Amino acid sequence: MGLGFGFGFEIPGRLGALSLPVTDGLALWLDASDLSTITESGGSVSQWSDKSESMDHLVQASGSLQPVTGAETLNGRNVLTFAGAEQLDFTTGRTFSGGATFFIVHEPDSTSAGGLVGSKVYAASQKLMILASTYFTRLINGGTSTSSVLVANTSPAILTYRRNTEDLADLFVNGGDLNRLFSDVAQSGDIVWSRVGNTSLTQYYSGKIAEIIMFDRELSNDEINSVGQYLSNKWGIAWDTVEFEPSYYEGLTFWLDAMDADTITEASLAVSQVDDKSFNGRKVSEANASLQPTYDATGLNGLPTINFNGDNLSNTSFPQLQNFTIFTVVEFIEDNGSDETVVYVALELWLRRNASTDGVVRMYIHNGTNFQNVGTASAIPQNQPVLINTRYDSATLKIQDGDNTEKTTSVSATINSFTTTFQLRQPFGELNLSEVIVFNRALSDDEIAQVKAYLQTKWSL
Repeated sequence: MGLGFGFGFEIPGRLGALSLPVTDGLALWLDASDLSTITESGGSVSQWSDKSESMDHLVQASGSLQPVTGAETLNGRNVLTFAGAEQLDFTTGRTFSGGATFFIVHEPDSTSAGGLVGSKVYAASQKLMILASTYFTRLINGGTSTSSVLVANTSPAILTYRRNTEDLADLFVNGGDLNRLFSDVAQSGDIVWSRVGNTSLTQYYSGKIAEIIMFDRELSNDEINSVGQYLSNKWGIAWDTVEFEPSYYEGLTFWLDAMDADTITEASLAVSQVDDKSFNGRKVSEANASLQPTYDATGLNGLPTINFNGDNLSNTSFPQLQNFTIFTVVEFIEDNGSDETVVYVALELWLRRNASTDGVVRMYIHNGTNFQNVGTASAIPQNQPVLINTRYDSATLKIQDGDNTEKTTSVSATINSFTTTFQLRQPFGELNLSEVIVFNRALSDDEIAQVKAYLQTKWSL
């Protein structure tokens, strides 16, 4: 997949030429600073021309619905002004069926500024509408509205929307940490856009629109940062670099993160629930106070962890996985020579450090009668935080510890869930568990390396 760096189009803006750094998959490019793309009479805009090869120009024949050019600027560059009663329509409309990435540079007049981009018709087919009020994004699906409110802001902003091929959507405001909007069910289907400045629900936008860029594919974080920095330099809006997170990869099924205090429900440090950061809602919980693990804000390298000592957290509706990749940040703590074990019951997996023998970490699966060793990593001393990742591709199980020691094992028995109950528990010994990430597929070596680097940096491993 080409990134298009260095092959961008020149911008003849009067404040100096800038080049769009990513052009592969460019489906629409509207730039109010390029006056040659604006057809107007007395400042009223009848056409805003598309600078991409799609040539899907925005038009408006009715004078009362035309936005204004030349009245306002952003960072010294021309913008289009929408006063709450104007709209521009696509010549043919844009339909995005798979991955897609959109950038919108705007400055709303108020926190109820209305619809930036939407469709003309409120219909059963799915329509994505991006509203400027508190960066409110709404998905229309057969008359049902699914929405998420992010951050209220009337300052100039670079709004970035990305949907991957698995139908998971991200929304960024001026870069920074992503905020996932919708689950894979809610965000599936076509995105049909046919209007700027209004939606089919008559939600007119009020404010400035400076630039809109659309790609018909999912851009990588690096590409998003590249386009975001281009827009930042051009429009004078600070851009916070988008960093890698595991949710960037498809197949994320479960994500426990002790560092995210907002996901942990505790009373007097006794943890009754940890929310799932994979956006799948698979929280793990324990109602019995005597079985609840303990939250420790500085327990692993001075960072948060959850201490298990005969304790349990579970979810009873976990999917049955045929393939998987699991990352576990854990610190094994010997207790009277007992074996320390992390149990993933729904996957028929036990990750065990055999403290009573050699200190080696082993992966066990259940064959219907008992557990048998199918993978072995290195001997790991007690009280040493480590990252252990395992990958299963329906035939081979690979286990890798924090020292990059790999053990690959051919597995004759099928690793397949015999229950939908997923448990994190420690029936023997004691351990600190800080992060568990489960994917429903075998990640590539490059993907595993990326997630490992993220976790090693995060937990100072």
